[in-house]
Amino acid sequence: MPLEKLFTGSATAKIIDVLWENQKTDLTLTEIANKAGIHYTSLMKALPLLERLGMVTMTRQVGNARLYKINKGDAMVKRLIKLLDELNARLAERKPVKKVIPVPKKISSSIPKSPRPGLEIRRNLDTAVSRISESDQS
Repeated sequence: MPLEKLFTGSATAKIIDVLWENQKTDLTLTEIANKAGIHYTSLMKALPLLERLGMVTMTRQVGNARLYKINKGDAMVKRLIKLLDELNARLAERKPVKKVIPVPKKISSSIPKSPRPGLEIRRNLDTAVSRISESDQS
């Protein structure tokens, strides 16, 4: 499945992130939305896809509250976590910048501002995931 079908918006990634960070406990829908910093409606749009894919499971129901956890046994979750661990390891290897050189205003004003700064990062992530998926299939 292409990532653009899975990550139809940032809400999906935030939900997975929150559930992964809180994998030892199950969370209510309200807790997931609050911790992810997304609106409850966005959660309710994204969660059914994650459930159908088997990445997220409802663990129990207490009264009207349904509690959810990430499915650590799911192959897609395992590959995603492997990718994130690899990316974090690579970022940790990078040496910090020792000196910041200011860019003259004349030059910095000519650099176009990206309307969506995370877009390039997402493209790079999509490329990395597809490479890992290809190597897993080999």
